[in-house]
Amino acid sequence: MSVIYDEVYKLAQQLSENDQVRLIDALLENRHTPDNQEDIRETVEPEYTDSEVAELMQVEPLSGAEIVARGLTGMWADLEIDDSLSWLEGQREKQRRNYTW
Repeated sequence: MSVIYDEVYKLAQQLSENDQVRLIDALLENRHTPDNQEDIRETVEPEYTDSEVAELMQVEPLSGAEIVARGLTGMWADLEIDDSLSWLEGQREKQRRNYTW
């Protein structure tokens, strides 16, 4: 990649999440593409059969032993979060700072 791209990428990482979204929107609105190219904002929806969707929607509960074996325990402690309420309030405060109405 180019040096300019690397510098712009580093600067974009310093923006708040809200400003990053605004930057992406502005870039998409102002980009120029040849007429024969598809717009990258257009998404291609995968085509699934009804049976494939039904298979993907099936939920198989894990036993306690499977949960422990997969390491799906101790989430708060693993994240070094002692007080979940304080953590949640901190997350909400971050969002308030990043999103101005």
